[in-house]
Amino acid sequence: MISRRGLLYFFGGAAIAFAILYQPPTELIAGSADGSSSPSVPMVTSAATARGESGGVLMHFARAGERVAFPLQIHGSSVGFTYQWVRVGGSESGDVERRLEGDTLLAPVEAGFFE
Repeated sequence: MISRRGLLYFFGGAAIAFAILYQPPTELIAGSADGSSSPSVPMVTSAATARGESGGVLMHFARAGERVAFPLQIHGSSVGFTYQWVRVGGSESGDVERRLEGDTLLAPVEAGFFE
């Protein structure tokens, strides 16, 4: 006859082994940046050319409300992504939130410096 203590050790050991051996899919791992994640996980980042030759700041000057070409890397579908301009050095919005539709963005309607 199997004792309760024996069953507890057996199932406890099995649970620990499963927890150690289980490897979740990469799309479920936060911050997985190895490039092997599934294209079903959409991600939008600024392209390398958006930062200039040094990789630092690259400024674009535009009139209020003007369309601005901003190089983006869109991995997967951009459906559901939005962007919003924020004043440089602050946290206040410079414009309304807009849907992301490719790599052409609409400049804020207020004058100022935004990111």
